[in-house]
Amino acid sequence: MKRFLVLVSVMLMGVVQIVNAQNANVEYNINKIASVIDKATSVGEFSEGFLNVCIDGKWGYVNFRGEAVTPFEYSFAKPFSSGMAKVEKDGQGGFVNTNGQYVTNEHLMGANDFHDGLAVTFNGQYGIVNKQGRLVVPYQPNIIEDYKDGMALVYVDRSKYGAYNINGQLIIPAKYDGMRNFSSGLACAQIESDHFYVRKNGARLQPSTLINGEDFKDNIATVETNEGRGFMDSNGRIVVFQSLSGFGEDYCEFEDFSEGLAVVHECALDGEPKKGYMNKLGKIVIPTEYDEAYAFSNGMAKVAKNGRYGFVSADGRLVVNCIYDDAIDYSDGIGIVKQNDKYGYINKQGKLIGQIDYDEAQPFSYGIAKVKRDGKNGFVDKNGRCTLDCTISNTDDFRAEAKTITTTSTKPTAAQFIGGESAMRRFIASTMRYPARAAENGIQGTVTVVFTVEEDGSLTNIRLKRPVARYLNEEALRIVSKMPKWQPAQSGGVNVKSEQTVDIIFRLR
Repeated sequence: MKRFLVLVSVMLMGVVQIVNAQNANVEYNINKIASVIDKATSVGEFSEGFLNVCIDGKWGYVNFRGEAVTPFEYSFAKPFSSGMAKVEKDGQGGFVNTNGQYVTNEHLMGANDFHDGLAVTFNGQYGIVNKQGRLVVPYQPNIIEDYKDGMALVYVDRSKYGAYNINGQLIIPAKYDGMRNFSSGLACAQIESDHFYVRKNGARLQPSTLINGEDFKDNIATVETNEGRGFMDSNGRIVVFQSLSGFGEDYCEFEDFSEGLAVVHECALDGEPKKGYMNKLGKIVIPTEYDEAYAFSNGMAKVAKNGRYGFVSADGRLVVNCIYDDAIDYSDGIGIVKQNDKYGYINKQGKLIGQIDYDEAQPFSYGIAKVKRDGKNGFVDKNGRCTLDCTISNTDDFRAEAKTITTTSTKPTAAQFIGGESAMRRFIASTMRYPARAAENGIQGTVTVVFTVEEDGSLTNIRLKRPVARYLNEEALRIVSKMPKWQPAQSGGVNVKSEQTVDIIFRLR
């Protein structure tokens, strides 16, 4: 009987938007922004230099100088994306551009967020519209996905994949049995059991003898061939390659690269595997001595020993000892630690900033973070000063005195499987029953499942986003339906509904 290898790729695509990094170079007029926030009943986040704010039940936008750039007349207003922000006015959808102008027509009413200057729109069928509201790809029954890396996948007749470029041309013919989103100018595609990468012009990248290829992360893609597994750069060069037998003797699994390092898992016959980090040359640079290890962020990575958490730096130093109940990734140079159900902040030198005494703590952004203590909201700076002395009584509103130094940009948290990606991989591996009919016929591939994580963490509306074959599709849906409740996404400390996507890779060996 054929053995099978289970690989899991997770793409968390929550409905909550993340703070736009390009705002970091904007010089904000904090006092004017604070005076606007003082009048607000709800505040969104800065994106591309604009903040969406609700005053007296109506939304509008202010710029980084605190100046109103639109009237406050919208029933909702999303953050900006690719120079356009989705809004609703008088029950009708539309967009605000960076000049503060409201634009809408029949094509913009049903459009998704803009990416790469274009948006997928839906009116019972799918099309692609530009910022001026002109339809650049006609409506069609085929499913069109949002642009990624300048390309939009199209699923023709629910059987074949192709891709449109930013000019609205079907530059990749719809002839592939499977295709991942583009990243670093490449996408892994599949024809029957043959896997390979294609460039944006449709040219195949060598080598083409892949068993599987993942998305590019940090300009490196994890690949597997009949000879073994390794990492490939965007020129098709295998930069690390080890045979399946040789690799399995030491390390059974590795994860995507982040900031030049990838988590590796030792093989473990008994108990959980130890984890460490590998560089792009395949060298173990941080020993496999941790029970849990996570992706790097801001030069630091969350690790765990004996159920306690800390942080390791890219040079392998355990900067923050594993003594905390939990930890949250570094953002803006500051990490979050949890102890006895209270939260606090810690810098890259491993020193606490103030006390661990907040009931809730949001990640830092632009030198400030939102916190909650005793049911009251406030803001803390990098010196540990709680700028509002945590005296705001309304737990849902962002309010501030004009003299207060605050940007109010908070970073929402995405939904996640309890225990993280490693725990989910173990759940899938233990739950999967490779369909006998599929194994007998050599059927393998990647099934993408999309679902909703409700406010209570339950999974609903489970459905296929990218099917492969009947038996694999059914097994993928069964696996997700068996999942326990997730940790729901949060925005402003409140649980929110979010859409999530999981890739389950069925591989015969």
